[in-house]
Amino acid sequence: GYARIATLSEEVREPRRTIPRAIIITIAGAIVLYLAVAFAAVGAVGAGGLDGTSAPLLTAARASKGVPWLPTVVAVGALTAMLGVILSQVMGLSRMVLAMARRGDLPRYFSHVDAVHSVPRRAVLAVGMVAAIVAATGSLGAVAATASFAILLYYAIANIAALRMAPSAKLYPDTVPILGLLFCVLLALSLPFATIAFGTVLLALGLVARWAVR
Repeated sequence: GYARIATLSEEVREPRRTIPRAIIITIAGAIVLYLAVAFAAVGAVGAGGLDGTSAPLLTAARASKGVPWLPTVVAVGALTAMLGVILSQVMGLSRMVLAMARRGDLPRYFSHVDAVHSVPRRAVLAVGMVAAIVAATGSLGAVAATASFAILLYYAIANIAALRMAPSAKLYPDTVPILGLLFCVLLALSLPFATIAFGTVLLALGLVARWAVR
């Protein structure tokens, strides 16, 4: 028993093997879950009933006969999921701000780490305030579209970075990041022209701000 625990502990400490495995398991699980939800929603109201609605799952839940509490459960689940995504984004983006501040791409003020809790408090507060301002002043559709463009952009950059890695450090052949880069570009180009233009302007402003800071 102790030997098995020790073996599992050693496996967990091997991120080169465990992280790719965790990513594949997570993606596979998400695909299965999304397919199950999609089939259930289409089965409840049909594809036509979901067309044009901004809340398809709530529409499907309301169509379920004999389960009056289901829409409430779906709404609570959606709210919980949204709060979880916001929390993960604030925590993740604040660490990105911290790293950029340490490299000089953002003001050094945001490179401060709290001595007691070991968290980048200033970066967290800055990201949280920006997110609150965007949520309060922008429409949900515009914010989501712009966020999609930005996410695809930095995923594309991540794939480019993977291509530039030393061959000895790569886990997979260059085919994987090439396909990832291709799909990111295609998905970004499939967005509305206004979203692409706005995202490009934001990128240009970011580059100008970086030049000014450095």
